[in-house]
Amino acid sequence: MPTRDPNLALLEEAAEKLAPFLNEIVFVGGVTLGILISDPASAPIRNTSDVDVIAEIVTYADYIEFSERLREQGFSEDMGEGAPTCRWKSGALTLDVLAIREEVLGYTNIWYESALNNPMPIELSSGRSVQIIKAPFFLGTKMEAFRGRGQSDFAASHDLEDFIAVIEGRDELLAEIEECPTDLRGYLAQAAQSLLGESLFKDVLPGFVLDDGRVPLILDRLAKIAQTGSQ
Repeated sequence: MPTRDPNLALLEEAAEKLAPFLNEIVFVGGVTLGILISDPASAPIRNTSDVDVIAEIVTYADYIEFSERLREQGFSEDMGEGAPTCRWKSGALTLDVLAIREEVLGYTNIWYESALNNPMPIELSSGRSVQIIKAPFFLGTKMEAFRGRGQSDFAASHDLEDFIAVIEGRDELLAEIEECPTDLRGYLAQAAQSLLGESLFKDVLPGFVLDDGRVPLILDRLAKIAQTGSQ
């Protein structure tokens, strides 16, 4: 388990409060980023303030049932201004519960369902076992979010920042992408090709790393990912 991950305490807290759900949810988003990073020379992990989970929620009735169980665990819906409908609070913990069908809450991510069905089990330092998103699916969800809510803003997108962090910091990534489902592999190949063709992306890339000397590594891995689409 990475020791310099600033989000591990948040994940531990969420796992404790969501103990009855741990076999049916998958943690996604920024709270999992540090766990996916295996290269100690990579850039520092970005702090996140909330926890995202996906669950087998395919109808609104499923969401209502899940919501009742959350309330039994001490969670309450976040009624704050601007809070999304999926957001829950338990003390200082902020939880976003994400459905795998768009019609449930009005939004989703095309890779959530596959990510839910292909989780990576890990054991936290507390001894709790949780399921997190696998690295290729993390990349897919982040690229989809970058193209959507991020409006392809190369300079300001946290989704692109997280995407690049995994490209740079996970040594096992290329082998994992070669083994991932064909549709995801093709999606990531197209995404890599698109990034490599954007001069603005190459201009902002040094801002995502601690050392400019890491830029060639990222570009090389993107080029190799771009080639996997033909496999």
